[in-house]
Amino acid sequence: MGKYKLSLALFIMFLFGICCWSCVSDQFSKANIRLQNHVKFSGKIIYLNVSSNHAYGIIGISVLTTNKNELVDSAQNFLFPYRLSQEYAEFYGYVPVETKIGFNIELDSDKGIMRIYDGNKLIRETAVAVSFERMNIDFVRKNSKFKFSAPA
Repeated sequence: MGKYKLSLALFIMFLFGICCWSCVSDQFSKANIRLQNHVKFSGKIIYLNVSSNHAYGIIGISVLTTNKNELVDSAQNFLFPYRLSQEYAEFYGYVPVETKIGFNIELDSDKGIMRIYDGNKLIRETAVAVSFERMNIDFVRKNSKFKFSAPA
């Protein structure tokens, strides 16, 4: 009898895990679809602030070229990976250790990548993705030069 209870408990935990994964996966997919917004910009890094959470941070950018003058997309349960307003932008995500103020960046939202250059030399290519981690969202809200609405 104990063997059946264990099997039933494992089966229920397995189903619960699948349901949770499906819900999170769907939420992540819907958020990432918003990245397909044709935004491209390039500029010079003028500000860096890296958190204590696995090199997650903020890269402040003086925008030199862009195909949109403004993009402010936000939600309470996830963090969009960048904000853009006129000649200033911020990228929120993994900040490679090699990144320095004065380096250049190119961000292509549709491709989901940001390239970091020292002059014309490619230093690193990093992913552009939404963040659901509360620690990252709180860090950006506290340290961004942009104003965010209060969390719900």
